[in-house]
Amino acid sequence: MTMFASLLLLLTETFPATIRDPGFTRGLDHWRTAGHRNYRAAPGSNYPARPARRWLSVGWAARYRPPGDAEYRVFTIVDARRYRGRLVCFSAAIRTPGRGARLVAVTRGASARHDLYASDGWDRQGVNFHVPRDADTIEVGFRLRGGGGLDADDVRLTVLR
Repeated sequence: MTMFASLLLLLTETFPATIRDPGFTRGLDHWRTAGHRNYRAAPGSNYPARPARRWLSVGWAARYRPPGDAEYRVFTIVDARRYRGRLVCFSAAIRTPGRGARLVAVTRGASARHDLYASDGWDRQGVNFHVPRDADTIEVGFRLRGGGGLDADDVRLTVLR
């Protein structure tokens, strides 16, 4: 039993946890939000980012419209050690009208984005990117620009090669 526990501890230190709370079951505890272009998030504003029935819901309030260049991000930071020098896919189950919504992955010297296409039901969408060998962290998340909205669940980082 002690040998198994030591092996498990070694593996978790070598390959640290990837995306924490990928199903948003703990709300936005491990996720960050940010506004852009002097358009800030506030309670009851156009920037709702909230867990709804165990998935993330992001969108603009129907009564208000943000400026065309307003942007909102929901993102998390991941330790890049496990992914250095590899081709990685950031994906999520998405439901969106497809207006101004993107998946985004950013790391030192590399970034990737994928404009989300419209879907009435849940559909897995993703973006592939190469993680540089000297990367320390990877920022992954969702961006909403101008209008629209999206629902997201089951967020994943997968090593492709």
